[in-house]
Amino acid sequence: MQNPQPNQATPYEVMPRSEMPHVINPSAGYFANANNDPIGVTLDNNPFNQLRPNGGIYYLNYGYDAYRMGRIDRLLSSMVSSGHKLTMADIEAVQLNNQPVDAELVLPYLLGAYQNASAGGAWGPLAQLAADPAITEAISRLTAWDLSTPTGLAAGFDAGRAPGSMPSQSQLDNSVAATIFFMWRSAAVGNVVDATLTAYGLGDYLPGDDSAYTCLKFLLDAFPVLGGHGASGINFFTVPGAPDPGSARDYVLLKSLQDALGQLSGDNFAAAYGNSTDLSTYHWGALHRVVLEHPLGGPFNLPGPNPYGFTDLAPDLPGLARDSSYETVNPGGGTIRASGVNDFMFSGASAPGRRFVGEMDTPIKAVEVIPGGESAVLGDPNYASQLLLWLTGSYHPLVVDPHAATQGTVSVVSFVP
Repeated sequence: MQNPQPNQATPYEVMPRSEMPHVINPSAGYFANANNDPIGVTLDNNPFNQLRPNGGIYYLNYGYDAYRMGRIDRLLSSMVSSGHKLTMADIEAVQLNNQPVDAELVLPYLLGAYQNASAGGAWGPLAQLAADPAITEAISRLTAWDLSTPTGLAAGFDAGRAPGSMPSQSQLDNSVAATIFFMWRSAAVGNVVDATLTAYGLGDYLPGDDSAYTCLKFLLDAFPVLGGHGASGINFFTVPGAPDPGSARDYVLLKSLQDALGQLSGDNFAAAYGNSTDLSTYHWGALHRVVLEHPLGGPFNLPGPNPYGFTDLAPDLPGLARDSSYETVNPGGGTIRASGVNDFMFSGASAPGRRFVGEMDTPIKAVEVIPGGESAVLGDPNYASQLLLWLTGSYHPLVVDPHAATQGTVSVVSFVP
């Protein structure tokens, strides 16, 4: 460290303010952030190849959330380009969006594989996969999917749907499509990345979920140039007898869909779907469940054995069914690899700990909600007073005026020497 700053605690050089990511009067009309790469230093998969103006490596971080900001930017830019003046209600809707951008970017490869397999003259084993009635139905459902991730359960919690009400047919269909996509994604990572690396003796050194999924997406995006090969030269779409690389790729993608449907009807998911082969029963909420875990566990958890009325979805399906998914704006479970009925569960640690929307008016207008409540005392009415609002994508007014806040006081505890 050559230039220590006043009160600096870290033993590293501090980047000058002029080199920190910043924007003034952005041409887009807004700026947003969702733990994403703010200026794209990692977009070429090398965080160390940018240089500082006066020499040295310009390094910020090796990885970021990849997809949440993508959805935010799509939503906001669409509103701005249409001349729509953003309101607090608009930002609330963006904050609650549950459409995964990764599905928007990756699903077309699976749909394209089915189209190729259904065409005349397709390689025999590939055509056989396309003729599988279950695959045909799954592709039909995925084609109609609007990318939303509702629970599909009356007992589930979805933004904008009254608790306990029956989901609409559209919500039921989208819920099934979400389940199918997320299970296909898991199987595709397993068949493309994990199986290939394991065949080379690297089964004990598989990349983490995010890196493995990045690998799969890169191989698909770069297929026209690399033909399924990675930078190492390894072919990740090796299928004996395949007449060409495209047929091998399409076979692996459709076989992954077949494998995913087999998993959903299998014993590892029987607690959710009862070994059913009826795709219409594969509702996302049966897998995507949240438990707000307390460090002390037991009755302190929500749901748990406490008096607040929130119960597990079923005795062998712990947690509360909730919409959203991996890296949606309203985030949920972050699992990529899934092999059992509880793998898509998530805890409060990976959920939005506070939703807040404010308008810089005089006085400030603001709404917020937190998972649980303001009291940490088990048994207190405010221990879980905001949980239902949080689960269903609702907010309450945030009182900014301290005098107004005092008027709503329930109790006061004074600590004196």
